[in-house]
Amino acid sequence: MLKLVVYAANTGVLPDDDPSIPDDYRWSRTDSPGAPTELGATMATLTPEGILHISDTDTAISDPTHGGLRHIYARYDTLNLADNAIFEINCHLISSGGSYGVGFGFIDTDKFLEVFLRPGSIFVIAKEGARSFPFTTEDKFHTYRIIKTGAEKMDLYTDGALVFNIPYNELADSTTRFPRQAFTTSKSDPAEWDIAYVSYSISS
Repeated sequence: MLKLVVYAANTGVLPDDDPSIPDDYRWSRTDSPGAPTELGATMATLTPEGILHISDTDTAISDPTHGGLRHIYARYDTLNLADNAIFEINCHLISSGGSYGVGFGFIDTDKFLEVFLRPGSIFVIAKEGARSFPFTTEDKFHTYRIIKTGAEKMDLYTDGALVFNIPYNELADSTTRFPRQAFTTSKSDPAEWDIAYVSYSISS
């Protein structure tokens, strides 16, 4: 069975805000199923050029009461360790802090398969800690593609070039109780982020 979800900003609607899109294909601004995220000063807007612009100035330093807030779009489709899946995003990191920056990707029933962008680098979380790759993330739009091959490996491509090839058992273990697909800013870093489209597919 194939699950395919696509969001394109040039449709002129926010990921969670189009009544013409069936609920099954909308994203939600939630950190966990059914739990709306407090957005604080974070904002998502659509530009005249058909780009989703996310602005997040609400960090732990700017808002010590909350310990920082973030702007997240998430879905909670079933994703088991044996499933194959692809997550693709076309985006431009305009600016962010140097901790977690912005992130996107999957959490399945066993592992984190998420990618984080900071100025000048891309990183993923493996069992031994962060694995980083130098890359100019903030110069223009780039296409990032995560390919999950069952419980065998995770590959990351940037503009068609292979950046990471990580055996599945070396990825960090999931600490959540639910699979998730998401793109998000972080609670620790301010960020400005433009997104043209996001898509993912799950084959089980």
